[in-house]
Amino acid sequence: MLNSEMKHFMLLGIALMGLGGLACTTTSLSGDVESQRMSRLQEKKSSHFRITSVPVPGNFKFDRDNSFVYETGDRKITVGHLFYSGSGKLEDLVAFYQNEMINNQWVLVRTIEQEGTTMMFEKEGEVCDVFLKSSFASSTIEIQYGPR
Repeated sequence: MLNSEMKHFMLLGIALMGLGGLACTTTSLSGDVESQRMSRLQEKKSSHFRITSVPVPGNFKFDRDNSFVYETGDRKITVGHLFYSGSGKLEDLVAFYQNEMINNQWVLVRTIEQEGTTMMFEKEGEVCDVFLKSSFASSTIEIQYGPR
């Protein structure tokens, strides 16, 4: 039994090293890593559940299990608490939301920086709070959306 577990552990380690090497190879061939990272963030896609005016970087995965959206049948009221995970530096995520929210007619009301960044936006009868956290391994985006 121990041999079987050890083999699985070794195979997993080899696979992870191979993936890490592949990522390094891809990065070194491309030349400008910084512009690649920013272009991945700029590949935006609309948020899930019809909150289309709130952009999300293309390399972030929607966390359906922790997210919540309520919408009336006539779609006049939508309230959402959405979670996403992915990768990206905190300063790149902040720049993404500063640019893309303005492109969607949102106005930045305030920014709070502490263990991450909280950005509060408003537009005609709507509010949106974006909470950004980033660590070495991953980043998270939490979005709260609703009427004002």
